[in-house]
Amino acid sequence: MEKKFFGRFNIIDIILFSIIIVGIIIAVVRIFGNGSGGYEDAEITAVFVTDDFRSEVLPYLQSGEELMNEANNSVIGRVVSSEVSPDGVLSVKSYAEGAKLEHGIMLGNTTYFIGSEVSIIAGDAVFDAYLSDIELIIK
Repeated sequence: MEKKFFGRFNIIDIILFSIIIVGIIIAVVRIFGNGSGGYEDAEITAVFVTDDFRSEVLPYLQSGEELMNEANNSVIGRVVSSEVSPDGVLSVKSYAEGAKLEHGIMLGNTTYFIGSEVSIIAGDAVFDAYLSDIELIIK
């Protein structure tokens, strides 16, 4: 004679029911993600590069200066360093808290990919550049 718990269920029924529920939860999480929308918070260092800039922009690219996307006024990050190579290429390294997406990164409310072109505001200056490198520090 089997021992019954909780009315009409025995211990084997409860174990099988639990296994089925856990399997359903795992399947739902795999299908629909973990609820974060594919985002993973990250500290991001991004390098923007251009060979088409005016020298008047350089004083606005000091460490700590805020960088913004001209198209939507969202913050891209803060200048970590900037340098002009001997062949005239300006490289601006910035730091921001953002999100790592399945493809690309999100800074502010804008998604960026390697090669993304953007008009960047730094202080009273603006210049066009493209994203050439991304480094992530996952939180």
